[in-house]
Amino acid sequence: MTAKRDWLYRAGAAAFLGAAFYHLAAVLIPPFAAVAYPDGYPLWRHGLFIAINVSVACLFLKRSRWVIWLVALMTLQIYNGHGRYAWVAWSHDSRIAWIDVLTVVGATVLLVLLVRARGANPVGSGVG
Repeated sequence: MTAKRDWLYRAGAAAFLGAAFYHLAAVLIPPFAAVAYPDGYPLWRHGLFIAINVSVACLFLKRSRWVIWLVALMTLQIYNGHGRYAWVAWSHDSRIAWIDVLTVVGATVLLVLLVRARGANPVGSGVG
């Protein structure tokens, strides 16, 4: 595995672990949750995303080549959730929901980098 791809997989793991810690902070620190999430955001949903994000981070650390497909699905979910919320905040409240914008941009960049890295070393090439 090239150093570039190794860095990419570590960055992907760090990003998903960061998201897990963000949700964990919302569970453990109610004042943070009150600011970071809408009223009524269910506790089970934080738990679900903690589990999903930690699992994806582990797949990145194992350097799984098929993690790209999971990241593609997660990116669609991020567009649907964070992307819609960012758009509503902008169009209705005239404000920028930074965490949502950063999540959408970060997921998109990560997916593009994974696709490019895979294209540089396609399946069966003996690399990565």
